[in-house]
Amino acid sequence: MSTRRRRIIFIFPYHNNAYDTIRAVQGQADVTFLSPKTLAHSIYLKEGIDLKQVVATRWPLLGRWYNWQDLWGNTEGATHIVVKHFWLPENIVPLLVAWRRRAKVLVMLQSKQFLRLTRVVAQLLGIQLFSVVPTDSVPYLPAVIDPARFITQSQPVSHTLRLLCVAKYQRRKNIHVLLDAVSLLKKRHPNVSLELRVVGMTVDQSYYDEIVHQVEQADVREVFTLETHTTNQQIQRYLAASDVLVLPAEREPLGYVVLEAMAAGKPVVTTHDVGAAAYVESGVSGSLVAPGSVQQLATALTTYLQRNAPNHQRLAAFGQAGRALVDKHHSPAVFWRDFESLL
Repeated sequence: MSTRRRRIIFIFPYHNNAYDTIRAVQGQADVTFLSPKTLAHSIYLKEGIDLKQVVATRWPLLGRWYNWQDLWGNTEGATHIVVKHFWLPENIVPLLVAWRRRAKVLVMLQSKQFLRLTRVVAQLLGIQLFSVVPTDSVPYLPAVIDPARFITQSQPVSHTLRLLCVAKYQRRKNIHVLLDAVSLLKKRHPNVSLELRVVGMTVDQSYYDEIVHQVEQADVREVFTLETHTTNQQIQRYLAASDVLVLPAEREPLGYVVLEAMAAGKPVVTTHDVGAAAYVESGVSGSLVAPGSVQQLATALTTYLQRNAPNHQRLAAFGQAGRALVDKHHSPAVFWRDFESLL
């Protein structure tokens, strides 16, 4: 393989961290990004991402399966094939294609679940693992983000603490916990002006209906805004206009929006159960709380208040610290340096 011209194929479903990963390696090597067709492809195409759509079919329980012939036709000359997650059934076909192409396989991990078993199986199959969350036994490559695409200029001073939650409407995201925490914060500090905007896809309609009912029954329902349809560009604008990003999820493998908020220069409040919590320095660039704790979440949000108003000095300091961490550990140049060492 050493005499072959290096050609790297990423086979990723659409996700924001896939987008920034591809941006980081494009231009550094012969890279192609293959992804099943989704409505989100317009984001890649507008940004000039080298994207090829491949045929994939969704099966009940088994999830998405790629078309063998389509993948084979798009991987000619591949020396390296990179996929996300280890135990997804959809990766079986890419791994078989890589074996037939005699290409080295790299798997990006976003969770420590089944890590010991994953390492054993990967070693037997000759697969190179790397993880975007810290582990003691797998090379750690912090998730990459392009901070240049985020707005960091100062916003007009506001007397309202503007909170933003970007999360799918599903129970493990704990949006209901956040609503209770904001209601408690308002009860403790009745003179504080608060806004909470929740933005995300409706994955669980019954849970979304539950959230809507919770808002309608809340004593401070005027504080809450729920949105179900948005774009990456709108989320970037919402981040720019917010003071704090809150992600109260549990069992969250990564939580890429945490990194997006840091790149936008915003403090983050999240839980210890979110993978990207490893990127947050509590008390420096944000706050970490136990998942499901209304009390801890409300107390953490109080950190960003001073005399019943936003503590703009602390908000700015935490936001700048988060952005500095992104520049130091998560830039495209840093990611490519570490990624290239695995090839």
